[in-house]
Amino acid sequence: RDPELVLRPPAAVRRQVRRRLAREGVNLAQPLIVVHPGCAMPARTYPWMRFAAAADLLHQRLGAQIVITGAPAERPLTQRIREAMSSPALDWAGTSSLAQLAALIECADLVVTNNTGPAHVAAAVKTPVVDLFAWTNPPEQWRPWRVPQRLLNRPAPCRLCYQRLCPNGQACLDVPPEEVVEAAISLLEEVRASCRAASALS
Repeated sequence: RDPELVLRPPAAVRRQVRRRLAREGVNLAQPLIVVHPGCAMPARTYPWMRFAAAADLLHQRLGAQIVITGAPAERPLTQRIREAMSSPALDWAGTSSLAQLAALIECADLVVTNNTGPAHVAAAVKTPVVDLFAWTNPPEQWRPWRVPQRLLNRPAPCRLCYQRLCPNGQACLDVPPEEVVEAAISLLEEVRASCRAASALS
């Protein structure tokens, strides 16, 4: 009967995450963006250097505070991105539980990620998501469910390949970092306009 995807982090975990953000200098009155660059399928993974460039631009253009997340095995990836950035960012990869990740995403204004689990966590906690969505799978089936979103990719003749490893150089993910940032800005503006409209009606 309820078509929504729902995930509710425990209240104690929400408090833990907010305390950690405060300790690490995050001001929740300013934009907070979670960047999750990892993915179990390489064919769906946006290049790490473009994640770094997009995160830098998000900080520069929006004043966004960036938290990079990932599994323990993805620490080398997140560290590489952090080191390539010229802007400040927090690296939480391998240092939080699934519940804490959900609570962090719930706190965030936006998530930028691949077609992978945290995109669906974002949908479940109602956080807008910019999804670098490779054409390995049909978006009609796998896009984040009932949440404000932008799916970014490029047309590719090999679409719906279902491949774990891309034999064609990931042409479908040839998306410039600037386009990621423009998508993030337009999505945030859309969400704010929707909130203003809802407030005016209440």
